[in-house]
Amino acid sequence: MFKKATLTALALCLSLSIPAFAEVESEQAQVGNLEMTWPVVHTKNKKADTLINKDIKSFMDDFRAGFVDRKFTAGRTWYEAKYEDTQLVSLVLSDLRSQGNDNKVKTAGVVYELASGQRLPLSAFVRVTVDDLNGYLANQCYNSSDVKIHPEKKVTRVPEDFFLNQDGSISILFQTEELGTLLDGPAYIRLTQQDIRELNTRNPRS
Repeated sequence: MFKKATLTALALCLSLSIPAFAEVESEQAQVGNLEMTWPVVHTKNKKADTLINKDIKSFMDDFRAGFVDRKFTAGRTWYEAKYEDTQLVSLVLSDLRSQGNDNKVKTAGVVYELASGQRLPLSAFVRVTVDDLNGYLANQCYNSSDVKIHPEKKVTRVPEDFFLNQDGSISILFQTEELGTLLDGPAYIRLTQQDIRELNTRNPRS
């Protein structure tokens, strides 16, 4: 309960109504060289369901459009449900796009408020700058296999892709080769609960 309460407390200025548990189900389709698996979120709020699943559909539409435009010749999609409680659900949506010998993974981290169906920004949980993230790069950066890495590259932006963890930490996602190597896949910087408290104190709301 403490972990869930901590994450909920971090979501500032959220207007939550009656709690609604989410059910995350998998949908699958295969079209030619595309193998697609994506989440469908069900809550007790049909309006929220519509908004959440419409947003998820936009990721799938982007993937299919890339294939139609011949930007890649084969691919697949998958997802992970990273965190869920009565107020929030956190998902990571990933796809692999193949063109000849070139294989690259693209990923998106999303957090939805179940009462409203709105996708929440990173700033609803933690206020962090590029300089802040570079300070965590040496010791808190991981590759797509959850192995700690020590990138030579620097952070140049604050991504809006992130996911919540069961221990109350937040992982901020970077695309393949943005920090790590091609073999590392998408990388992430994990901020602990203590990091989040310190950052929100250091970077007050303007």
